[in-house]
Amino acid sequence: MNKILPILSLLALLGAAAFAGAAPPESPYAGQEKRRIKALSPAKIKELLEGKGLGFAKAAELNHFPGPAHVIESASEIQLTPGQLARTKTMFLDMKKEAMSLGGNIVRKERKLDALFAGGAITEAALRGTVGGIARLRGNLRVVHLKYHLKMKKLLTPHQIALYDRARGYTGGASISHGLHETRLHEARLRLPLTPGRHLISGYHEQNHFPLKNIYTWHKNSEPCGV
Repeated sequence: MNKILPILSLLALLGAAAFAGAAPPESPYAGQEKRRIKALSPAKIKELLEGKGLGFAKAAELNHFPGPAHVIESASEIQLTPGQLARTKTMFLDMKKEAMSLGGNIVRKERKLDALFAGGAITEAALRGTVGGIARLRGNLRVVHLKYHLKMKKLLTPHQIALYDRARGYTGGASISHGLHETRLHEARLRLPLTPGRHLISGYHEQNHFPLKNIYTWHKNSEPCGV
């Protein structure tokens, strides 16, 4: 036992010396100090200026609200009609125009923020104003991307949305057969004669997912609503 203690002490001393001489870990930000805009990589600047999605529309995309760009890419897989394709292309160009404008403003604001810190004379008031402006622009940019997913869903049938999800590799949610069933219900409802209250009942069905037979029963037994 007496022979082991000196050896353990020596090992402890050697370990402490090695630790003391080790270089501190390099910051993950190392090299980024050379950027023109420190908070934005060149790739991120390019995406903002080109109106790219930046993942801002995931809440829609992953909840069965397709986006125009990927709908165009998947046109054949989701059986897009020529009319749908033309409207989708127009939608995509409108979205891109809005996104590019906001993206350019974000880059300019980030450049201003970087210059304020680089100059060393930034105040808290200037900081709040500039960062607040960037936050508003980013919020507006996210709204732009999300709202075109809303518009896109209105253009597609449930079956096409199910095909889109499969083409994109999204395994959750409605099946292809369910999407086709919903599409047939939708088409059947469109062929119904418009009688008093019919459009209100159909709207209620869309919001509450009633089977179409329930619409017939409800409408047959209900009084005209006078609209």
